[in-house]
Parts: sequence; C-alpha cells; structure tokens
Amino acid sequence: MFSTFGPDTLKELRSAFHSVDEHRHVNRFADMHDIGDMLKASGFAAPVMDMEIITLTYDNVKAVMQDLRSIGAHNATAGRGQGMMGKAAWLALQENYERFRKNGKLPATFEVIYGHAWKPKSRVTADGAHIIQTPFKL
Repeated sequence: MFSTFGPDTLKELRSAFHSVDEHRHVNRFADMHDIGDMLKASGFAAPVMDMEIITLTYDNVKAVMQDLRSIGAHNATAGRGQGMMGKAAWLALQENYERFRKNGKLPATFEVIYGHAWKPKSRVTADGAHIIQTPFKL
C-alpha cells in the first residue's frame, strides 16, 4: 500500500510560474494509470489505484510557499534554477497566482494517489525450486 502525489498537484503554482522564467519550479508526478502499469510490469498482481483532490486555501503566495517548505517539499526537477529568485520574478509569480483567487483565498491543489497491489503467489518447478523472474535479461 502506498500514497503519492499525482500530476495535478500544485497545478496553480506550476501555472503561475510558467511565464516567470525558463526554469522548472514544481516537481512533476506520474499519473495513477501509469503507476498501475508500472506495478504490473514489475511483477505485482491486481493493482488497485484511486485518487482524490484536496485543495488547501491561503491568504497569499508567501503562505503557500511557507507551507510547502514546512512539509519538507523541495524542487527536485532537472532544469530547476540554481539560485534565489529575484524580486521581479517573485512579483510576477504573485501577480500570476492571483488569477486563481476565489472567495478571497488562493488555492493549492494536491492530487493524492492511493494504491495497493499484491505479490503474486510464488511459482515453483516440479522439484520445488522457486522461479524468480527478473525484469531484465541476464
């Protein structure tokens, strides 16, 4: 059993950063269907996947960023910026994020994927030896 984030996680923040600069600022996450396919390809049986959308709301972009920092979220993408964001970029981010404001609050969407799969029953040869399949050829 596991949970992970899906591709719609932080979609507002990703969109707001889109025109700020050429760097990637938000991690990318796999779709639940792709994760299910990967489980099957790795030898797991009967994967079951589900997802839910959770939207948190904030007063401003700084509060969004502080909350992400407090849960230990880090940008681990290739193509991320190596330095601090400048004042102009920060102001552009804030302006871009404002278009998502509803009822006085800024949303931050989290797509949470839940999954489980089973280890298939061990196969054995006629003499009782276990058959181990590898995902690669030796």
